[in-house]
Amino acid sequence: MKICHIISNTNTGGAELSMLAHLKLFSNPKKYQTSVISLTTIGVIGIKIQRECQIPVYEVGISRDIRSILKLSRFVKLIGGIKPDVIIAWMYHANILSALLFPQICVIWNIRHSLEYFESENYLTRVLIRGGRFLSTRPHRIIYNSLNSKEQHEISFGYCTERSQTINNGVDCVRYQPKNNDNRKKISIGIAGRYHPIKNHELFFQVLKKIIENHHHVIAVSAGRGMNENNFELFQRLQYWGLTEHVVLLDELEDMKYFYNNIDLLISASESEGFSNVIVEAMACGVPVIATDVGESKQIISREEAVIPPGDPSALFQAVNHYLGMDELEKQKLREQSRNRAVKFFSNQSLKKEFMKVYDTLDDQ
Repeated sequence: MKICHIISNTNTGGAELSMLAHLKLFSNPKKYQTSVISLTTIGVIGIKIQRECQIPVYEVGISRDIRSILKLSRFVKLIGGIKPDVIIAWMYHANILSALLFPQICVIWNIRHSLEYFESENYLTRVLIRGGRFLSTRPHRIIYNSLNSKEQHEISFGYCTERSQTINNGVDCVRYQPKNNDNRKKISIGIAGRYHPIKNHELFFQVLKKIIENHHHVIAVSAGRGMNENNFELFQRLQYWGLTEHVVLLDELEDMKYFYNNIDLLISASESEGFSNVIVEAMACGVPVIATDVGESKQIISREEAVIPPGDPSALFQAVNHYLGMDELEKQKLREQSRNRAVKFFSNQSLKKEFMKVYDTLDDQ
């Protein structure tokens, strides 16, 4: 079976990393002839796919310049040369183009986004989300990575319900494992995610300032695109909160396990999420998580005291303060519980089992 994965770009991001994990799980050249097309350029994840999976990655070269729409002819030629039996599209741009341009090919849509803040999306993305309603009867299957996202698209935006399902993200629980860090003298609180209002770093900084005033042995570590000293806006916010000496900026990391293995607690302050890879990866590394109640966070963490309303600094402060007040035995028990839950419910093997059911329906076509 020839399978072509189509995605907007192959830079580091949730959908891109999920696609990489999927490709590794279904790396079977005898059964699947796989290729990847990036609608823009080949980024970090695209290079990893080529290197680690030995899968060809092609770029179309579409950019924000309206004239680059002419590059769609290259896209059509690529598909014509590959002649895929199945197209697996990742996110809205790829979903819409695959349904419009290739109605004769079996298409699967992947939707990995929740819509709490739909109006804050850029204009084109809003158009594509709304337009997806009218094309959503065309795919063979629509796969959402969270029940929350599925309900939002179907109830609020009218997406087809007949061939849709939810498959949660999976994590490589062999790769992401706990590491003993008993020698650390300070407690490290981590936050991971690109610098964007939807990730609400501002809430994290606001609470961190108060935490540090009460717990001098605490530092913060931040990883994600734009989380670096060259980000003038970020530097201004750190100065405003008096945190320039208390936050370690790691920028975008190729391998996040080193980040998780060097923090004691992860905070997810997001205003919106689908299914957070970061939360599950941290838990697989034995790192407890406190998160806002968006997307599937509550179902993933399954600890009421660790899930707080979005945008609530008081609730976040109380949750972090509660963790810091635990003795070492309580913290160790929490680390073990986090790891065990990730392994039991959110491993890559669970994801592979669900996707195999989808692939089996393709074999019957």
